[in-house]
Amino acid sequence: MQSLATFVHSESKGISRTLLVGALAVVVVVAAIAAFTMASSPSGTAGTSSNTPTSVQVFAPAGVGSNMTLNFVPSTIRLVIGVNNTVVWVNHDSTQHDIQSTSVPSGASSFDSGTLNPATSFSVTLTVPGTYHYHCEFHPAWMQGTIVVVQG
Repeated sequence: MQSLATFVHSESKGISRTLLVGALAVVVVVAAIAAFTMASSPSGTAGTSSNTPTSVQVFAPAGVGSNMTLNFVPSTIRLVIGVNNTVVWVNHDSTQHDIQSTSVPSGASSFDSGTLNPATSFSVTLTVPGTYHYHCEFHPAWMQGTIVVVQG
């Protein structure tokens, strides 16, 4: 039979564990809310206002150089001047790629990344509204993309 002192001691351990688990759960929930708020904030900084334009990322996914069913991800994007008019291409593939404009709006400059080795990136800020088309010169048959730029 358990003595009263042993019973009280074991019960207080149980309560301490319960409080500790509860406190940890609160910390995890608060951290998750903070992370979600940061991720969903357009400027990437929760609770602050910024007029700094953000960028849009486009990936060359793993395997795209050898798989004709893959393409840039996403292959079509919409940019708003002054809001998110910089595009960053990131090469996640194990082979080289490049980004070359094939058509640009009147008054806009063409762009060419040169060779992008694996795990490298290229960015361009577009300031002329219109539709831009681009491709990977190494894989032009299937690696093609479109950028629609609108006035902010």
